Amino acid sequence: MTIDVDLLYGLGIVFGTILVAFVVGETSYIFQNRQTNEAFITGMDTMTKASIQINQQVANTAVTAINSIEAMSALKDVNHLAEKKVDSQTATVVKQ
Repeated sequence: MTIDVDLLYGLGIVFGTILVAFVVGETSYIFQNRQTNEAFITGMDTMTKASIQINQQVANTAVTAINSIEAMSALKDVNHLAEKKVDSQTATVVKQ
């Protein structure tokens, strides 16, 4: 009868050890996955913010380019008017 009790104690210790090792391993695995998921979420958040900033910079650059083209067109019109004025003044001087 003592062999059976010792056998049960031994099996209990073995199964208890296996159960504790399994619980510790699963806890470690879940914690590691949580850290990995948090790192992934942080990385995605950072990339999203960077993408938004890039889009804003591209929009600002486009607006600056459009304003530059508009300013160049206005300068071209002013230069054309100045040339006309110079030509008309030159024609007036030549006639006198």
